[in-house]
Amino acid sequence: MEHDWSEQQGDQDQTENVSAVIEFTSDWEIIKTGQLQRGKHLCIKYALSRLPQERSTYTGLPTWDTHLYYRFSSTSHFETKPLLRKPYVTIFIPMDANSLELYFLNTGRSSMRFYDSYWGKNYHFQFT
Repeated sequence: MEHDWSEQQGDQDQTENVSAVIEFTSDWEIIKTGQLQRGKHLCIKYALSRLPQERSTYTGLPTWDTHLYYRFSSTSHFETKPLLRKPYVTIFIPMDANSLELYFLNTGRSSMRFYDSYWGKNYHFQFT
């Protein structure tokens, strides 16, 4: 599978082992390419326009962010990664994982919280 990683220079060491990409598009589609494979990295791309509610600023600078919260079936706690500076992240898939659960949170200076979580059910992906 080929990807254009030119804008992702900070993640070059991780993208060599990407087995799949899950993209959450601005028109509310979820597009999965490749296969989720244990021991490889997964790239999650997120259109920030899916959660446009919180856009606080302070002295002209953004004071909001959108975070990915995720956990694998092998863990009980959620991990988080920010998406404001780059609307994608790569995460490592543990060898003992069978599924992935995730959601997104948009918050900022207003302290309001806005979720993209499939109506509170979270997004679930099973490994094949």
